[in-house]
Amino acid sequence: MKFNLAKITQVFVLVIYVNFVVSAPIPHPESSNIDSLEKRDNFNYGQGTYFQPSLGACGSWVGSNAKIVALAAPYFDPHSHGGSPNQNSLCGKKVRIWRGEKSTEAIVQDRCPECAYSDIDMSPEVFKEIASSSEGRIPIKWSMV
Repeated sequence: MKFNLAKITQVFVLVIYVNFVVSAPIPHPESSNIDSLEKRDNFNYGQGTYFQPSLGACGSWVGSNAKIVALAAPYFDPHSHGGSPNQNSLCGKKVRIWRGEKSTEAIVQDRCPECAYSDIDMSPEVFKEIASSSEGRIPIKWSMV
């Protein structure tokens, strides 16, 4: 039996190449998703709006000059104990909200049923620190403090 060194070398290189390709890590489909990047940097990106506060989901009466926010129901609800929003572990926690270079802090006191997951509804006092009330809806970045 006669061996051809060139053919053996080609087969060897092909086997090595296939081994590297097959063993290369395959990125998880969510790793290229912008949401996973947002979560990795501990910020939420969404829309900011404002509302007139009164009796919030956390069970406290608040006035319009209070520095409070309502978190989106999909974000807020999983933190409620026993189905009661008054027992939500986010109630009373601080959030920092950024809009460009401007930022402010506020206390979680309510739940926003209309908001998307990363949106925040702010009291007028909070909203005016980062935007004009005439804007109504603004892009924001926020995190729990």
